[in-house]
Amino acid sequence: MRFFVPAAPRLKFKMDFALPERCFRDTGPVTLTFRINGEVFDQHRFDSPGSQHYEHDVPAALIRTNAVNFVAADPSLVWVSKADGGRMGYVLAAAGFTD
Repeated sequence: MRFFVPAAPRLKFKMDFALPERCFRDTGPVTLTFRINGEVFDQHRFDSPGSQHYEHDVPAALIRTNAVNFVAADPSLVWVSKADGGRMGYVLAAAGFTD
């Protein structure tokens, strides 16, 4: 994900997403590793399927102010369809920075 981030004294990264029930039955709990501009800033385990909300304070040193910042949320487990080989980790609803 790419975000233009203006200067702010403190920022949080927030993300709303879902872990589909069908996928979760096969994968079980999923840990997301969150990176900003290539640097890991958090890992969080999600133990149930359905709608999820994540938020975490972001260390100021990781943010490029008044510039584009890159965020990755990489799942530890990815579901693979037996029918067509399609892959799914999570379904993103919204993400961004708030102060």
